[in-house]
Amino acid sequence: MIDAELCLLRDEEGGFVGISVLAEAENMAERFCELMPHALEGDPASVGVQEQTLFFVCSGAPAACYFDLDEETAKLVRDFINMEGDFSDFDQSICEDNSLTPGFKIVISGKEDVETRNSSPIRSRRVIC
Repeated sequence: MIDAELCLLRDEEGGFVGISVLAEAENMAERFCELMPHALEGDPASVGVQEQTLFFVCSGAPAACYFDLDEETAKLVRDFINMEGDFSDFDQSICEDNSLTPGFKIVISGKEDVETRNSSPIRSRRVIC
């Protein structure tokens, strides 16, 4: 299991523009967050929302990462990941999150510079495989 935080990214007006995943200071989480952005661009990885769980799975990573979301957040993130609803007219960018520990962002193209706001991070949950 990867110990990480999920942050919902918002622009200056408060509009949702993406998500950020930041590793906790431990080797597996840091390795996962270094591999995931490259894997998503190369397609040997998957990200999605099933029911109210956001998941990240990367074939080269040491483990997967799961976040439990409330119903409203799950719908918002699902629409964003799938580029549906309010997000159907936008493109996505995947980039590194320049924080103290490795991380990555999936954002609306043109919003790559939005800062990660840790006002209410969502912690990953432990999964026994």
